[in-house]
Amino acid sequence: MPKGFGKILTDHGAHIDARNKTGDTFESLIKPKKISEIANPLKYTTLACLAAKTIQQHNIKYNDTVPSALHDFIEMH
Repeated sequence: MPKGFGKILTDHGAHIDARNKTGDTFESLIKPKKISEIANPLKYTTLACLAAKTIQQHNIKYNDTVPSALHDFIEMH
């Protein structure tokens, strides 16, 4: 990744905790650097991201309770 590219991504709304279609995270793509060398994870992690990640980690069924417009957001975390 080009120098400064990670900062550009976070400054323009990249979700540092999201996964792409192949399962890579922002942090896995910037190795060998650590995310904390590029951005403060607390600054770029929202409550919505934490909720989506928790839903995924605990395999909570959400299809019938969460609006379908949020399904992609949950699945990318």
